[in-house]
This record gives sequence, structure tokens and C-alpha cells, in this order.
Amino acid sequence: MEKTEPSTKGSNQEIIIHHIENYYAAVTTVTNHYYGTRVEETKTQVERKAIDVTAIRTDILNYVDSIRSFLREELQDNFIKMWEGILNLDIVGATIYNPGKQQGTTFNRNLVARIIHYLDGYRIYKDNYNAAELAMALEGDKEHSVRAALGKYPTDDIVTHLDHFMNTI
Repeated sequence: MEKTEPSTKGSNQEIIIHHIENYYAAVTTVTNHYYGTRVEETKTQVERKAIDVTAIRTDILNYVDSIRSFLREELQDNFIKMWEGILNLDIVGATIYNPGKQQGTTFNRNLVARIIHYLDGYRIYKDNYNAAELAMALEGDKEHSVRAALGKYPTDDIVTHLDHFMNTI
């Protein structure tokens, strides 16, 4: 490094640095290797252990009860009993109590909506099935994201179990 001292007559000071280092922190890579066996529980497994299913069941039954006015008269009294039977199906219970990435809910709203759409095949609604009106009754908004699920069926394995259940009641 060179340094020039100012003179008494007001000259400038000049500093020259001859050493420069470059650091590339973004290039650093850390790789972790695990040897042997390692058991990890997924987030859903951990959450499922701490879930109060009875409270969530009540939430689901209150949720579907909001569409009772869309049902045919002869089915309104047995609607909640039918949903209790649906919630007792192992294949439904395995996924319905986990909301996944859905916000503002304790259960899988999309699966409930898909089952509501599936039930239209059994002509339980008094008028033509209308996803926008059902979304309004369920969520208070015709444009809610649950409206898309009200137009889809559950997965084939769930439909198989629902078919069996609906044929026994």
C-alpha cells in the first residue's frame, strides 16, 4: 500500500490498495450424508396423533348441515345420519381430518365438497345441482375455492366405498 502525505500547502491524500479478495458465499454447498437407518415421522402423522376427531366431526356435520335446505323433503331428517355413516368409512376418515394446505379449516373441505357432488348422483337435492349456490351456502361466497371441488368427484377408491355404503342404507 502506498500513501502520500499531504503537504502544508493543501495537496490531496492518495491511498492505493494492492490486495483484493473475492468471497462467493452463494457457491458454498453443504451436503449431509446419513448412514444407517433413520425413522422420520411426517408432519401429517404427527398431527394425526394430536387430532381431536370428535370436534372436527362436529365441524364437518355443521358444515354440511348448511346445505340442508337444498335437500328433498324426505331426506332432510336422515341427512346428518347419512354423513355420520360416511365419516365412519375408514377410507374417508383417513383423509378428511387432515386439511392439508387449506387455510381457515380443521378438515379437508375439498373432500367434503367432492362427496357433496358425488351425492348428486343419488338425487338427494330437490333442484338441479348448482355448485355456485352450494358454495354460497357452505362458505358465504359464490366464488370461494370450494366451488371448484363441488364440480369434481372423489377418487375412485373413495367412490367405490361410498357406492357400497349408499347401497346399504
